[in-house]
Amino acid sequence: MLSRWRVASPAVHRTGRKRSLLVSAFVAIAFLACPTPARTQNPYSSNSTAAKAGEFEFRINCALCHGLGARGGGRGPDLTRAHKRHGDSDAEMFRNISQGIPGTAMPANGTNGQGVGMTDEEIWQII
Repeated sequence: MLSRWRVASPAVHRTGRKRSLLVSAFVAIAFLACPTPARTQNPYSSNSTAAKAGEFEFRINCALCHGLGARGGGRGPDLTRAHKRHGDSDAEMFRNISQGIPGTAMPANGTNGQGVGMTDEEIWQII
């Protein structure tokens, strides 16, 4: 046991340094692994240019199932109704497009072989 005035050997300092590095690395990894808070409102809701871009993306990525006017197609439901079964909010619609809807024909973004997968910005423009 070290006395109050005695200095620890270099081996003790190295062990403490290793422990500090490990703890720091763990904290950094945990911080990076936490998802960033998702947007809850469409950042393009009042942007007519973005709406036009969203219409283009819809035709490429969504119209095959939901129809050109979003009134429903062979597989996808009518998206023009006021209430949507899997969520009405911008955030819920974004999640449904990004992640798909389990147990339905709605695939996650970029996994259906149609289109090339959309960026987050393009998804918001569609909403």
